Amino acid sequence: GDGRLSPPEVLEVLRAQMPCNYYAIAEALPKLWSRWDLNGDGFVEEQEMTRQGGLLEYVRVNFPSRLHEKPPPPSIARTPDDWFTYWDTDGSGELEQDEVVRALIKTFELSTDLVQVQHMRGIVEAVWGIFDTDESGAVDRQEFLMPDGLAETIVASAGAMARR
Repeated sequence: GDGRLSPPEVLEVLRAQMPCNYYAIAEALPKLWSRWDLNGDGFVEEQEMTRQGGLLEYVRVNFPSRLHEKPPPPSIARTPDDWFTYWDTDGSGELEQDEVVRALIKTFELSTDLVQVQHMRGIVEAVWGIFDTDESGAVDRQEFLMPDGLAETIVASAGAMARR
């Protein structure tokens, strides 16, 4: 990471790291962006996010979390089909890249480290075409669960972390 985030990256980080009303933030952010992007370069730096009155404080105050949070995710190693359903947040029957990134960050508790969040996003983006075999832009349940599919690859790559 270069120490700065674009609006889509900010949304991804907020969704992965903070219990907040993500959809309301996504709608409001374009109108509010200039509040934190003081130099107008299209990015916010860490200090603009974390300072008093910065973006994170604004989100905490103005976009509090949903009242009823989901239970912890199922184990991808023991019940990959349930894991898929849990993270298919829009109910489409497919996992889009952003859903997979968020799922991995939450499942492996990586959300406190911005570098790991950005790294995870890069990894998913780099390997996406291998698992999106029909090139639809999303991984459906069959692509996820097939032998050597995304589920098995995640479990094999994550080792003991995935077996919780």
